[in-house]
Amino acid sequence: MNIEQRFAHLERSNRRLRTGLVTLTIAITTVLIVGQAKPEKVPDVIEAKEFQVVDDNGKALVRISAPLGWGAISTLNGKGQVLVGLSMSGSGKGVVTTTNGKGKKLVELGGWKDDEPHKGGGVVVTLSGDGRVTGTLGTD
Repeated sequence: MNIEQRFAHLERSNRRLRTGLVTLTIAITTVLIVGQAKPEKVPDVIEAKEFQVVDDNGKALVRISAPLGWGAISTLNGKGQVLVGLSMSGSGKGVVTTTNGKGKKLVELGGWKDDEPHKGGGVVVTLSGDGRVTGTLGTD
């Protein structure tokens, strides 16, 4: 190996070392910069008058809202009609309602009104598709 070959070999080696050093410097700098980024703060409370879960076409399938000043959770069909509702009655009792998807109640689970004979006990009411009460199960 003559002096020119040795010199060319030394230049190639030097070039590779410089490229490696620059790459390592860039990688370390990137890690340091990314490490300084602050993680996104998640809020403790999210407030809104209504939340909706929608399908790919934008139709609401689940709704969390506050109609008439009390909370309600509803599942809806593709036509926007309530299938199952979880809410509060006018007398302040919790109510679960299932419907036929056409706006007619089928089952209502809740509490009697305080002024009714059962004085606020639980009740299950079944209804026909046209709204007639077909059965009632409650406490005395």
